[in-house]
Amino acid sequence: MSIDLSKIKFIPKVYIVESPSYDDYISERSEGVILCKSLKMMGINSVYFPVFTMEGFKFALNKIKILPEDMPDEGEVKLPVLHISAHGNRDCFALTNDETVNWKMFREILIPVNESCFQLLTVSMSVCRGYNAIKATHTTDNDTLPYLYIIGPTNNTPWVEAMLAFQVFYYNFSHLFDEDLKALKTKLDAVAPQSDFQIVDGEEAKEKYIKLMEKIKGVFEKYKSC
Repeated sequence: MSIDLSKIKFIPKVYIVESPSYDDYISERSEGVILCKSLKMMGINSVYFPVFTMEGFKFALNKIKILPEDMPDEGEVKLPVLHISAHGNRDCFALTNDETVNWKMFREILIPVNESCFQLLTVSMSVCRGYNAIKATHTTDNDTLPYLYIIGPTNNTPWVEAMLAFQVFYYNFSHLFDEDLKALKTKLDAVAPQSDFQIVDGEEAKEKYIKLMEKIKGVFEKYKSC
């Protein structure tokens, strides 16, 4: 069975995992709740997980997967996105109970999630200096990567900039698959100039683009043969 990718539009299915500080929680300040409402208006599916401990964090990530109905023969194909909303720095991000997730730990947690998503997981880091999560890719095993794409700010990011940037990102999600990352980066800079958002893939995008398309075709054919 051959899949015509020209008839497919890639859209995100966003799993929002938010771990607020105690001050955020008491003040009822929630990026995740606002983002869910925005995504609904865009016609984008989302699932919201408020987490406070490492156990809750791992539980939420275990819910991320690609379902057969997410991958029709044509039309809108939903690819999984893990959106993390938390406080952090260049070395880690923190959960509500002050447990921290460093990039080595993050890699170990992400790899099985990405594998369950056929290595098509995108990770959005709504975390100050969240772009440093690219350190989670550091490995001598070239075949094992924790994500397909990652997006995050290189600087500390104000609440407003993070909210605007990720809404723009999800609205323009299909640009990840038409090799127009430069245009998407320009749009992010327009709404979040202080944050300096960056988008990278787990491997070199230009070299791996064809393999990515073949992988998506293989997933389609696997589900259709079941």
